[in-house]
Amino acid sequence: MKVTEPIKPVVVDTNACLTAMRQVFPQETWQVGEAIMRAESGLNPNAVSSTNDHGCWQIHDWALYDPLENTKVAYYKYTHYGWQPWSVYNSGAYLKWL
Repeated sequence: MKVTEPIKPVVVDTNACLTAMRQVFPQETWQVGEAIMRAESGLNPNAVSSTNDHGCWQIHDWALYDPLENTKVAYYKYTHYGWQPWSVYNSGAYLKWL
């Protein structure tokens, strides 16, 4: 019987999502933005949903796990459509994080 090393848990830097948001989004959007990220990904830059959404902002069909790149795409969506692209905003699920 072969003995193997136990699998070590992956350490997730949740601060990376917040840092990226603060570099890209204007300060007046931070509170809602953080609430949306918490509701969408739990601030996990490696999050993948069952509907093929990825990263901090759960960008659909774009496997962007770098928090800054994921946030840049999120900011583009925000500047064109507001918060409406995020289902947690439309459903109000983000409100528990405010």
